[in-house]
Amino acid sequence: MRLEWIFLMQVVLGILMLFFLQKLMEIKKQIDKITKEVTNYISYITQEEEETLEEENPVGKVPLAKEKEEAQNRLIQAVLGEYFP
Repeated sequence: MRLEWIFLMQVVLGILMLFFLQKLMEIKKQIDKITKEVTNYISYITQEEEETLEEENPVGKVPLAKEKEEAQNRLIQAVLGEYFP
């Protein structure tokens, strides 16, 4: 009688594991989709900013690396703030 209960519990746990694995895969797909959208958005915006900087500074002056990095960080925080309020 005990072995039957143990076998039944193993079957139930196996089914639950498969269910949670499926949910985990769905969540991973959603995260990958959001990451791809954010990457595309950031690359589009940074490309647009670089074009405007080139138009404003025909001599070829570019902002310091630190300022550029800070601008990118602010942009990343703004985009992620939309997805994760």
